[in-house]
Parts: sequence; C-alpha cells; structure tokens
Amino acid sequence: MPENIAENTENVIENNQDKTESVSETNSMSNTQERSYESNAFYEMTSFFEDCIEDLPINIEDIKKFAHNPQIHIKNIRKICRWAYYENGSVMTSINYLKTMFTLDKVVYSKSKTKRKKKFENARQLMQQTLDTIRYKEVIRDNLFNDMIEGMDFKYFEITKSVFADKYLDDIDTLNIVEINELGIKCAIINLPVDYCRIVGRKNGSPIVAFDLRYFDDMAEDDKRRKLQAFPREIREAYSKYSTHDNIKSWKVLNNDNTMVTKINCKAINPYGVPLMICALGDVLYADYFTSTKRNILDQLNNQIIYQTFPEAKDGRCTLTESQQKNQHKVVKDAITTRQNKYGKSFFSLAAGTKLNDIKVDTSIFDEKNENANKSKVPADLGIASSVLDGNSTGNYAVATLNLELVAGNVYDWINMFIMELNKCINANIIKDKKLYMECAILPVTFVNRDKQVKYMTDLYARGKGSLTAWIASTGWDSDVYLSLMDYELDNDWENKYPTHKTSYTMSSKDSDPSDADHSNGGRSKVAEKTNENSIMSENLNGNAQPKPSTTN
Repeated sequence: MPENIAENTENVIENNQDKTESVSETNSMSNTQERSYESNAFYEMTSFFEDCIEDLPINIEDIKKFAHNPQIHIKNIRKICRWAYYENGSVMTSINYLKTMFTLDKVVYSKSKTKRKKKFENARQLMQQTLDTIRYKEVIRDNLFNDMIEGMDFKYFEITKSVFADKYLDDIDTLNIVEINELGIKCAIINLPVDYCRIVGRKNGSPIVAFDLRYFDDMAEDDKRRKLQAFPREIREAYSKYSTHDNIKSWKVLNNDNTMVTKINCKAINPYGVPLMICALGDVLYADYFTSTKRNILDQLNNQIIYQTFPEAKDGRCTLTESQQKNQHKVVKDAITTRQNKYGKSFFSLAAGTKLNDIKVDTSIFDEKNENANKSKVPADLGIASSVLDGNSTGNYAVATLNLELVAGNVYDWINMFIMELNKCINANIIKDKKLYMECAILPVTFVNRDKQVKYMTDLYARGKGSLTAWIASTGWDSDVYLSLMDYELDNDWENKYPTHKTSYTMSSKDSDPSDADHSNGGRSKVAEKTNENSIMSENLNGNAQPKPSTTN
C-alpha cells in the first residue's frame, strides 16, 4: 500500500476510535513483497481464539435498545449472540444447518484468455492445490459461522518460509501445530479477533483492514508469546515495533492482498456487520425464562408441601393432647420424608379425624401446545420453518422446500462474498500473474436440491451446450478426481477389457451379429435360450399367441 494511504488511514483511526468510520474507495495498487513458493509445500495452521461466553445482565429492554442502533452496541450484541448460540438448542441447530446446507462443490476457471495452455494448466493446478491445502470447505463453513454469530469475519492468508528443523518442541510450540510438514509451512488461514479489527477503507472493492495491537497489552508474558506465535508475521512484526517505540500508533493497517473480510445484514457503508440472530434474541430470552419457570415448577412438585389437620371436637378444640400431637406429627413427617428420599413403602397410623392435604401446583405450563409454540418461534426468527428442523406436521413439503430455497439464496450470497476474497488472496500470493486471474466458483448445490441441480446439468450437457466439469462437480465428485479415473481406465484399455453388457439400452442395430438373426422373426436377433420353467411351459402351450380378427377356424 502506498505510504500516503496508510498514513491517512491510521490518522482516521486514531482520531475516530470510538466513532463510526467512513469507508472510502481507492483503486491504487499495492506493492506486494515477492516470496518463495513451492506448490507442494503447504501447511495448515489453526489459531486458537477462545470463544468467551459471558453471563450478561440482559433483559428485553436491553435487547430493544441494542437492536435500535446495532452499529453502536455491536460488541454487546456479539456477546449476547455467542451466549444464545450455546444456550438455545434451536439457535444452535439452525445455525449449524445453515452453515452446512451447501455441498460446496467447486469448479476452477479463468476469464482471462491465454494461448499458453501449459501456463494456464499450471495456474489451475496451483489454485486446486491451495484450495485442498487450506481445506476450503472447512474455511467456508467457519466463515459462515462467524458471519452469523459475529455479523462479520476477518481472516488472514499467511505465507511463510519457516521450516521445522527441530524435532523437539516445548509446550508453547505444540499449541500451534496441527501437522508437521518436512517441506515447511507455506500456506495458512488464520482467524483474527473480530472485536479488534476494523474496516478502514476499500481497494478495488475489497475492504482494507486495520488491527488493534492493544489486543496483546493486558496479557501475561507467556500468554502473549503463545498468542503472537499464532498470529501472522505482519502483526507480530508490527507489535514488536509498537511495544518498543513510543511514537508507533496502535492500529496497524494490514496488507489487503492477505486479508479476507465479509459482513452481513448491513449497508456497504456500515463499518460493522450485524449477527443473523439479532431478531431472535427476544424469543431466546423468553425461551430461557420459560425453561426456568418449568424448572421451578418441577422443583415445587419434587418438594411437595403436605400438611395435616388434627381431629377436632365439637367445641373446636383438638381431641389429641399436646404429646399426642407432637408424636403424630413426628410419625407423619418421618414417613413422608423417608418415602420421598427412598423408593418403597411407608406405614404409619393416624388418629381418627386426621386429614392430610398438599398444596396444589399449576402444571398447565407443561401443555404440549405451549412447548411447540415456543420451539417454533426462534427458528422462524432466523428464517427457517420449524418443520425443516424437526420434521413436525405443521407444514407441508412444498412450503418447506420453498423456505429452503429462499434461505439458500441468502447463504449463497454470503459464500460468494468470501470466495471473492479468497480468490483475491490466492492470486496475489500463490499464482502471482496479473494477466491470468484464476477463480474458484461454488456451485448452487445443497444437500436438498442436488438431484434437481444434477438434472439441470444433465439436460444442458445432453443438449450439447453443457460443461462436463460442472456436471461432474454437481454430483459431489471432484472433477479432477473423476477425470483422472477416466484417464486411468482409458490408458489401461478398460473399454475393451471390460465391455459393457449387451442390453436393449447399450446395443444398436450395428452391434448385432448377423448369425443371430432370426429371419422367421423379421430379422431380429434370436432370443436367448429360456431357462425359466414357466416361460418354457407357456411357449410349449402357445400361451402367448394372440388371435387376429381375420383368423378363421
């Protein structure tokens, strides 16, 4: 990035840390540092930011206040949404369903035109290998999860030349390693903490990100060292300068070629995305209150209050002496307490006229109608029909299918936003050819509509205008894997070694042997010898003969 842009951006951040930032557009190209790269030397790194779930003093009035202006209260909204995801089963199920509904089948292509097929194929292979190395499906699902919970997601595409030469590691080193690759760490997707990242501008439509280096200030030295090792080199070097120089500002503008940013449920000019479940928080709080009330009622039932009334004479005085009253009270108390704590029978005697009663508890809240109504509210707030999640009879198949298609449209848009950012980073750091821009595209295939999408691709291909690659990918197969299997089989002459069985579907008139022709049957092939007893008997008895209208006896 040019120095003037970086300086201006940092000044804006420094002067407006607690204000909503204005997003500007710039088309200036940044100078990227050339790094060595080997196509087979990949390594996946996992950052380990803890999901901090806090018990917040929230109520419905707080929710209304936060929802009125989410850009101002975005941190509180994120905390509540994290709590809601782990607290409410309907929220967790809905979010998990949305992030996994797409199969994420991909195709790799380029809109750039080149006559050098070898160069194009090498670039395509680099794109394929990078996607496989970072496990792109896991990365996309993680992005969707963060978008729905946090409202936005920040990731960093890290390239490094480090090599693990030392086979002995300390406790801190082991926390950062998923796989030890002898060729070294080459490519990794690192999550950045959303509360310490801000969008401060745009370059060619892609958001420019700044990171708050004060994230590490309050950590103990061991924790700081552990955290820094999990962060990109750019941030580690920036924090080293920040911690040793007084004149270095706290916000570091990151290289746009390495950052991936997505946000949902907001305008393009808004600095923060809004979590998906913000509309469901009111019903989540109600569901939590509803469940707590049921627990209290169950506690009352399990701690039932029983009282006894001693027999009375006509004048209203108890017929039992004080000693008899105490003795009977103790007998009844011991018997009931023993019966509640132990399973079995309890026996005791009471004076004539003694009455035993209990305080009734209202259990109408356990009515199934109340339970079902409460369960359906939260998924509906998230845009999902409850029948989709639990298969209940409140909706029909057509309505559920329409609901899935509408929901899938939103999720597909979010996926495409991230794919554009991912394509940007791979081209800038791996392929490094401005004249040959490779792209990955995710097909609009879900686990529900796969049959329909495969039919679409089949029809297109059958009409001579379809893509074999897209057709294969829509079935769930990686096209490169499928085509490599076909190449292997062709190279080994499987077509002739293992010929297709001759059936009415696989044979044509040219395939029939003239010797098999039955001229008494119009020249058609002879029927294979029958082995079924019923068929043989029917043929011998001429059971299949059909009389003709002109036949005369």
